[in-house]
Amino acid sequence: MIKYHCGVLAAVCAAVFSSFAGTSADIQALIDAADPGATVTIPSGTYLLETPVLVNKAITLAGDSADRTLVILDGQAAVNCVELSEGATLRDLTVQNGAGGKTVGSVICGAGVYAIGATIDNCIIRGCALDNEDTKFVTRGAGVYLNGGMVQGCLFTGNVNTGCGSSPGNTFDSQGLAGGGIYAVGAATVQDCRFTDNRLVNNKKGSRADNGSGAAACIGGASALIDNCLFKSNSSSNGGGAVCAGNGAMVRNSTFDGNTFGAEKYAYGGQVAAFGSKVIGCVFTNIDTSTIQDDNGYGSIVLAVGGAEVTSCLFENNTYYRGGAIGCPSGQFTASNCVFKANRSTDRGGVISLYSGSATVVDSWFVENDAGSYGSVVFARTGCAVALRNCWFLRNKKAGGYAVALYNSSANSATIENCSFVDNACGVVADWDNGQSVAKIKVSNTLVFETTGNYHPFGAHADFATNGNITFVASDDMTNLDLSDASGNVDLGETNPKNIFRDFYSDPANYALAPVSPAKDAGTAEVPDWVGEGTLDMGTGEYEVKDVADYGVKIDRVGAKPRVVNE
Repeated sequence: MIKYHCGVLAAVCAAVFSSFAGTSADIQALIDAADPGATVTIPSGTYLLETPVLVNKAITLAGDSADRTLVILDGQAAVNCVELSEGATLRDLTVQNGAGGKTVGSVICGAGVYAIGATIDNCIIRGCALDNEDTKFVTRGAGVYLNGGMVQGCLFTGNVNTGCGSSPGNTFDSQGLAGGGIYAVGAATVQDCRFTDNRLVNNKKGSRADNGSGAAACIGGASALIDNCLFKSNSSSNGGGAVCAGNGAMVRNSTFDGNTFGAEKYAYGGQVAAFGSKVIGCVFTNIDTSTIQDDNGYGSIVLAVGGAEVTSCLFENNTYYRGGAIGCPSGQFTASNCVFKANRSTDRGGVISLYSGSATVVDSWFVENDAGSYGSVVFARTGCAVALRNCWFLRNKKAGGYAVALYNSSANSATIENCSFVDNACGVVADWDNGQSVAKIKVSNTLVFETTGNYHPFGAHADFATNGNITFVASDDMTNLDLSDASGNVDLGETNPKNIFRDFYSDPANYALAPVSPAKDAGTAEVPDWVGEGTLDMGTGEYEVKDVADYGVKIDRVGAKPRVVNE
């Protein structure tokens, strides 16, 4: 039966119920009769909608049990299903086969649900579609369009957004074709949701045939949040195989598995396109999109531009053409407290690829990464600035030649401070000048130990700053180390790892400095003491990489095999 709580209009509700035949018109009549704060509960069944259900007041429209499969609102691939206004709630039901969407100005959106300041709780949104060929319109959110409000505990599956590419530009606002599952802006929260098999399809009829992002979700705004969601097997013909996030939005504590994207030249973000947004506590593993060759790194696992921040994330066993984890074709990004393990590019930049962008990475691990050619960890092409502080580089491989490769521009620069390079088969940093003026490189208070293979730790073209203050531990394959163009270099004269590290041979190894390590307090005084505790050690031994307690994020680093335990 229909349960209703209509206050002063109870008699009206009773009259509607007495003739209830299970049509969308009957549901609408009960909604129209309900007072704010009422709950209208729909009995089990499938309701074939001829017009959208309009919940235009602060009431709850709900299925009759927590089993969200028992009540189905079906748009019959003909109409959009539900419209929710400020304060309304949709709960415990399925919305399916919505089509057409709601047109607001030049935006067509919300074939399943169009919601302003509303809540959608424990629902299934499936099989909803937007399909537009008119280049005067953009399509956003085939499953749900949400402006403010919350979506929680929902499943989005099989929703498809097909539309036209819009104006050029690698910004969030230029992604006119966006959000196969959901498009959320303003103070919108999407949490505890699962997104599977949603699609974004560019029909190539717009001014930008390579534009479009966010097969599962597209969110924007400083208060917009995706939290604790799973994105699996979503697909974009362009970029953002799972998520497009911009303008200060946050993607937090979420997992990405097997999402795919297209081969367009500017396919922004293989898994996440982060335009000035924050990606925190997320896991990216076993993603291989190496068949797509993109010289600019737009389609790396995470596209990070416009001041994007990547914090406390795990990138493991991912492969891409350029940038096995993060790509930054322009602008700049920061990464902190991350683990990058066993990522690979088939061309350049095993972890990070910069075209003309800049990167600052702090408090992070780089373990067993590799590239097909330049840069086992970082590749920087033109006019890039790379800053690495308090990072561990462990067992990275030699195909990339050097961990950090600067290429083809005197405007490139690299600053490496308080880092540790241990047991790598690649060199530390080098510049390939191709006849141009070489890049500026400064390496400070950095420990280099057991660089194997045929690579000199520092490239022959490297133009180190006059006061480079490079510090290193000599080993058998570094006896010819010549840094005569820099000052402040220290050869600690120790090659036995037992005398340098706390427990080099354990599994996992403990790379903290041994109490008697010659690297203790061996940092140069010319470099500011950014830890603030007197003389610096060499490398990262003085400052342990920590979890980000502010976000409640804990990354398990045991799988990456490095650990630092200081007494």
